[in-house]
Amino acid sequence: MEDKYPITYVPGESFIVHLPDRDIEFKKRGKLFVALWEEVAGILTTVQEAESFYSKGEVKRAKEAHAFIKNSGYPSMNELWNMSVEK
Repeated sequence: MEDKYPITYVPGESFIVHLPDRDIEFKKRGKLFVALWEEVAGILTTVQEAESFYSKGEVKRAKEAHAFIKNSGYPSMNELWNMSVEK
């Protein structure tokens, strides 16, 4: 993200991503920084819109990968790699 857009950091409070048409502020909530998406509603994309950027094969493989991860109990990246590598 920071390679594409300027970001302003307010230590201990928030950070702001400066997009060409708006700013998105991520405020600190506990240990996380969270954006109030209802304030940035213009960015929301439907699944169909998101899928339109990819080929049918890419969408199919992404759905298969998601199902595999979900059915595996959300393993860590190392566990996932070890499960998926052919031996």
